[in-house]
Amino acid sequence: MYLASGAHSSTLLINQESPYFGYGYGLAYWNTFTADINSAFGGSGNVTVYSSDLNSLAYMLNFSSLMVDVRQSFMQPTATEISNITAYEATGRRVLLIGENWDWRFWDNAILSRVGGGFSDETSYAFETLDRVVIDSITADSPTLITNGDGIAWGGLSLYSKNVVTQWGAGNVMSLLSANVQDDFTGNGAFTNNLAIWLAGGSTPVPEPGTLVMLGAGILGLGGMLRRKYRKLIL
Repeated sequence: MYLASGAHSSTLLINQESPYFGYGYGLAYWNTFTADINSAFGGSGNVTVYSSDLNSLAYMLNFSSLMVDVRQSFMQPTATEISNITAYEATGRRVLLIGENWDWRFWDNAILSRVGGGFSDETSYAFETLDRVVIDSITADSPTLITNGDGIAWGGLSLYSKNVVTQWGAGNVMSLLSANVQDDFTGNGAFTNNLAIWLAGGSTPVPEPGTLVMLGAGILGLGGMLRRKYRKLIL
């Protein structure tokens, strides 16, 4: 069953196959994010952890939302998995794709290429503070985000000053190239809670009018600069 934007999703499928050490739902370093997810979905009974390849689209479609956790750096999603994730996203259901830094570049490119993006081959600094550039339901009460050597994507709509958290397509797909942003130690509690609520069917991230106005002003300003340079070349 597809739930429209803003409705409360009832069930979550978490693909968690060979997660990186304690960075996963129910694991040592994600206690807070696990609690956020359980709260957003109305209890742990509505969350299913699946530790095998996503080879059955029919099984996936039994769930209202999907989260794909990053695997060990030597592992890759199969072509069948990528096809099934793509088909799942096309239904409009919420999807959270988790990647990581340069060591996971093949994984990052595999999960992002099918939404029109990829891994930039760049990472954030250790405990770097990023500024919010889009005000929406995920970044509300989280004007900054602390990252820790996390991956930077290209493409999509970046929610912060470096493209670690990205909205794709119609807004039902989010990528987070980090297993640290949502851990218990980095200090992004408001962000992780918002992300869990969004995954469960909360408000779709849409830039506020002020954000769009600033973006438009920047584009117009860039256009003016290019016109001035063009006139100088002619003279």
